[in-house]
Amino acid sequence: MLFLGRTIKITIWTVVIIFLLFFLHYLRVTIFFENIIIVLTNPILRTMNSASVAISESYFNWQNRQELAAENKILKDQLSTVISEQARCKLVEEENEFLQKQLKYNKSKKYEIEIAAVIGKSGDSALNALILDKGEKEGIEIGQPVIVGEGILIGKIFKVNKKNSIALLLNDDLSKIAVTVLNSIKTIGLVEGEYGLGMKMRLIPAAEVIKEDDLIITSGLEKKLPRGLTVGLVKNVKKAPEELFQEITIDSTISFEKQSLVTVIKTHEDNN
Repeated sequence: MLFLGRTIKITIWTVVIIFLLFFLHYLRVTIFFENIIIVLTNPILRTMNSASVAISESYFNWQNRQELAAENKILKDQLSTVISEQARCKLVEEENEFLQKQLKYNKSKKYEIEIAAVIGKSGDSALNALILDKGEKEGIEIGQPVIVGEGILIGKIFKVNKKNSIALLLNDDLSKIAVTVLNSIKTIGLVEGEYGLGMKMRLIPAAEVIKEDDLIITSGLEKKLPRGLTVGLVKNVKKAPEELFQEITIDSTISFEKQSLVTVIKTHEDNN
């Protein structure tokens, strides 16, 4: 009860003092003291205001950075999705173009073919070859030609497993292909690989006329390798007057190592 009485008294006195201060302020009696208080508290208020502004700006900047980081992540994710979709569309477009060429070529030749994806290069550093995703299950055999485009030969099947195979490229030093030069006398011979650097045809009689850009095709004299596949073009003819033979350097019309899809012509020894 005593505590309640004291609380009421304090409240009444507080109200009275507040009204008295308002009344004195209205009469401008306290203006001098108010100015002194303002002068004394102004630096504190200014400092508090600056601190408040700085805190607000820091919070605003931090919030902006968080929002920008979130937006940046969303944009990166969207960009990654767009790039992936573009890459997928490009691959589909390239595959469709490849299939159209193969179907067109196969329609004119009526070969039994198997389209294979290149899944890697040979693990043997001394071997210039491609690993294909088709093998014995699909009827792939050693010696069958591997082509791209409309009959451009890039190599032959070198090894076969149940589910994959290895295609030895024409520019490997183990590669030897029976060919015909489409010159006036249809020169025949062997094209050999040059350690992954190119192809050459040697021991050509010096009397036979071969010119740059003459087309070289498979001769059909080799088992499982039909006549007429494009091997390349004559790039250079090395011929000395006193020599009995001449040698030619051959360029393929495509890059062997940059192929992602190839076609295996499923020839057999009895249908060359």
